[in-house]
Amino acid sequence: MSSYMFVYSNCASCNIPIAFNPLYVPSIRIHNKGEKKAICVDCWKRWNEIHRPHDPLQLHPKAYKPTSTNDLNDYEIDNSKYVGHTQTNNNGVKKNDDK
Repeated sequence: MSSYMFVYSNCASCNIPIAFNPLYVPSIRIHNKGEKKAICVDCWKRWNEIHRPHDPLQLHPKAYKPTSTNDLNDYEIDNSKYVGHTQTNNNGVKKNDDK
């Protein structure tokens, strides 16, 4: 038997409450620290208009739908977080430092 779930949070951009599938929701990096936070559909569309006006990214069809807990069990959590390359900006803060 499979059960389903949403993750609830606020949009990282406009701060409205959203429910999403953690495996497919679009996200943005916060404060140049590498930490990724989910964004709502409207902010995703706005991001696409600004950053990719001629070649927009497609929103995954399951991004804001419930996910099966079986899918989460099969997903390797250790590989889910992109840490990127460690770089230091002008004020000495590492871009992927989540602290």
